[in-house]
Amino acid sequence: MTNKTGNMSAIEQGATAVTTHRVRDGHQVEYHDWLSEISPTCRAYPGHLDLQIIHPIAGLTATYTVIIRFDTRENLENWMY
Repeated sequence: MTNKTGNMSAIEQGATAVTTHRVRDGHQVEYHDWLSEISPTCRAYPGHLDLQIIHPIAGLTATYTVIIRFDTRENLENWMY
């Protein structure tokens, strides 16, 4: 929704990246180490709002889901590329 000046509201400008990873058996420790390294880097990037990691449920799923939110699409794209 645009406001009276034609600009999008802050809520509508946000951008989210969702990635999923299936980690090979025996490599979970390395994956967690990588998450520990990349998370602070992501949080320090301009426009970063939130980072959530959804871990697999033992016996039900094998997929990690990482959700990263930025204040604008431009900031998300700058982080990605």
